[in-house]
Amino acid sequence: MNKFLWKIEDTCLDYTPVTIIKNAVTKQKAAEIAEQVIEYSKSEHSKEFQKFNEDNNPGCWRGFPLIAPDDVIGLSRENKNLIQDTIMEAGKHYQNSWPDAPYLRVTTWQRSIFEESEYDVNVWFNINQKGAANMIHNHQGAFFSGVLYFQAEGTGNIRLYPENYLIGHTHPMWKYKGSMIHTPEDGDMLLFPGHLLHDVEANPSDQPRVNCAFNVALAVKHIPS
Repeated sequence: MNKFLWKIEDTCLDYTPVTIIKNAVTKQKAAEIAEQVIEYSKSEHSKEFQKFNEDNNPGCWRGFPLIAPDDVIGLSRENKNLIQDTIMEAGKHYQNSWPDAPYLRVTTWQRSIFEESEYDVNVWFNINQKGAANMIHNHQGAFFSGVLYFQAEGTGNIRLYPENYLIGHTHPMWKYKGSMIHTPEDGDMLLFPGHLLHDVEANPSDQPRVNCAFNVALAVKHIPS
C-alpha cells in the first residue's frame, strides 16, 4: 500500500467543544469576588430581582451585581471590569479552538447579519446554599455559554450530557459519545456550547457555591441606513 500517493483532507461536521481554563482568575481574587457577591445579595438593589429568584431552583439565589450602580454595595468597579474582560478574552480563545470545517454547507441567511467575533454577553450570579442543585437544562439559542467559579471547591460537580449520549443514537465506541464531569476549583472557568445539556449536583457543603454564569451571543452587524 503506497500511502505516499494518498491525498487526505480532514474536516469536521459535529463534535462538542468544551474548554476548561484553570486559574482564569487567581484564588485570592476569586475569594474577594465571592465575598462581594454575597454582600450584594443582601442589598436592597438585589431585592428588586426577588421574583427572578423565586422562579428558580430552591436554595439558589440569582442576581445581577455586574450591572448594579457602582454606589451599590457589592462588586467593585475593578472586579466588574475583570469579570467582563476575562469572559471576552476567554471567549475568543474558545471560539478560535474550534476546528475548521471547510466542507460544511451553511444555508441559513441569518448568519449574514452577525459579526463573527464581536460579543454581546449576558451575565448572572449564583449562590447555592447547602443542598441546592441545578436541574438539567441548556441555554438554547446562546452562541456559547460558560461559568466562572469564585467559591466552588467541595460544593458539587457540574455534569454535561451531549444529546447523542442521552438519546443513544450513536455507537458506544464513537469518539465523541459520553458524559463529562468537572470538579471545579476556585478561579476555574468552563466554556461549552449553549445547546449542551448540563446539571449541577446538590451542594453537600456548609459553604455556599458562588459563581457567575453567562451566555454569549454574536453582536448584530451595524447596517448603515
